[in-house]
Amino acid sequence: MRKSHLMILPGLALLLTVGCSGPSVTNSDTTGATDQALNIVKKDIDAKKDETLAAGTVIRASLQHSLTTDSNAPGDPFTAKVVDDVKVNSAVVIPLGSTVKGVVAESRRSGRVKGRAYMSLRFTEVTLPNGRSYPIQASGSSRTAPGTKKKDAMIIGGGAGIGTAIGAIAGGGKGAAIGAATGGAAGTGAVLATRGKETGFASGSTLNVKLTQPLKVNLS
Repeated sequence: MRKSHLMILPGLALLLTVGCSGPSVTNSDTTGATDQALNIVKKDIDAKKDETLAAGTVIRASLQHSLTTDSNAPGDPFTAKVVDDVKVNSAVVIPLGSTVKGVVAESRRSGRVKGRAYMSLRFTEVTLPNGRSYPIQASGSSRTAPGTKKKDAMIIGGGAGIGTAIGAIAGGGKGAAIGAATGGAAGTGAVLATRGKETGFASGSTLNVKLTQPLKVNLS
């Protein structure tokens, strides 16, 4: 009996060794799982660094050079500097000093007979101090020159009045009528030969850039 017991012991030891060892894990399996976990964490961190400005957000910027209807044409570029931090909650998304870029969308000079000068601007992108640029969609800014009808009427009327006075001195009532017609015609000619007021944006003008679409910005 004792001999048979001794022969069974080696077999039990072998079974215990196999049962406790379990499946083997290679270094490559561990490395792959670690990399995957790190990638997930990195994506979560990057996502938290993004902030989105909602449509309707206004970015205030100061124009860096003048734009006028008599010197600028559609397509001419311009730049403006952001004058206030734009925040989402407490996070600064567009820092003061960022640059807003755009182009002249339309530029019409005033007419000699009719038509007031008109200029509109289109905003295209914003560049942060770190050099990152983001295309933007925003409502434009525009200016229309004031009308000159009152001034024109004064020129024509003034010319007629002067003509009347001169005609009256030269030839009485008939001369006054001729003088009025002549003076009025001269005043009308002066109006037709002169363009109306031009318009545009002076250097340093504050532009309100109102987003029409959300803008996602990375804060990292």
